[in-house]
Amino acid sequence: MNYILLKLNSAPCIISADDRLAYFGALDAFHQEGGLAPFIDFCRIQTLNTWEHLLQVGPSQLLPLFLAKVAIVSTLG
Repeated sequence: MNYILLKLNSAPCIISADDRLAYFGALDAFHQEGGLAPFIDFCRIQTLNTWEHLLQVGPSQLLPLFLAKVAIVSTLG
C-alpha cells in the first residue's frame, strides 16, 4: 500500500504504535464482515495524520525524507 502511495507522490500511511489496536480492529472487521470501509477509513485517517506531521516538520527536514522516498521507490521498480 505504501509503495503505491509513494509512487503517486503521496505520503505513506504510517501507523503509530498508539494506533496499533485500531489497525488490528480494522483488519479484524474486514476478516469478520468482508467490508473494507473500516480499513479504508483507518488508512485515510493515518495518511492525513502523516501529512499533518510532515507539514509541521518544515521544509528543512523534508528533503531527507524526500530523498529516502526516492531511494525506496527506485529500488522497488
